[in-house]
Amino acid sequence: VSESTVPIKSFQYVYDYLTCNSKGFLKYTPHDSNNHKTLEKWNNIYMNHSRKFKHFQKNIDKKHWFYNETWIIFNQEMIQLILNDNEYIHYFKDCYVYDENYPIYLYSIKNKLNLFKNHKTTYTDWNTRTDSDGRRHPRTFDIIHPRLIQKLKNPNLLFARKFTKNSDIYNYLPELYNYFKNKPSIFWDCCDTIFQQIYRQFNFKNNT
Repeated sequence: VSESTVPIKSFQYVYDYLTCNSKGFLKYTPHDSNNHKTLEKWNNIYMNHSRKFKHFQKNIDKKHWFYNETWIIFNQEMIQLILNDNEYIHYFKDCYVYDENYPIYLYSIKNKLNLFKNHKTTYTDWNTRTDSDGRRHPRTFDIIHPRLIQKLKNPNLLFARKFTKNSDIYNYLPELYNYFKNKPSIFWDCCDTIFQQIYRQFNFKNNT
């Protein structure tokens, strides 16, 4: 969370969402994604790193090379894997925006993709033009359009960015916070998760 990030759900909603189960949240692009532009970009970055950095290609398996968004909600095991990694991190430290592929690489090669759900919890608008250096930056919002508010009502989005200090987003927060007040679908989703866990733990057999 940065100074330009705003919570778009109530505290209680966010708390219930995050404590529903022990999984984290990390949005990444699988190799079979239809997002061909992202796949091509990160394939090129991998190849550039292979040419630029000695031992990179030999030690970084392309099968586990993905793009991940940097707004991640970690659980404890995800954090421990990063803290305890002395095998891969030094190959990434000099790489281009390595926070956009190191986490998912580590979780993939450790066979830990089950630790998190692959969906975004922070809204960011990347539909912007590239600057003179060829880089693209997220859109910064000042005056809010109603279409944006409708997007922010997505039940999986907990935060949104980037907003200026003078943005009128704060005028819309009561509407966003109250939108799910009488819509308990998140709790039903949690119940289903809990029942599935109970079923697996006790290994119930079908009645015959």
